[in-house]
Amino acid sequence: MHRPFGSIYPGKQPNALLHIGAILKARGLKPLIVYIGSFIRATDNVEEEFYARVTELDLTDDVIVSGFVASDHEVFGLFSEIDAFC
Repeated sequence: MHRPFGSIYPGKQPNALLHIGAILKARGLKPLIVYIGSFIRATDNVEEEFYARVTELDLTDDVIVSGFVASDHEVFGLFSEIDAFC
């Protein structure tokens, strides 16, 4: 049975990382924010609200959401490309 890695939902406070990215960008840095995982499919608008916040913070070109990660091999491959974790 495959379980999604790193499901994105409000309880994990995904917007906190966006806030950090916006601060870094305001300081003249070029952050690339990568969320490894996917959004929980629910009746609320978690994904739409997340991307609205991305747009509001002017991070549209600075955020990547990997989507569903099916295997340990994929998870570790993605982790190997990340420089800092938050």
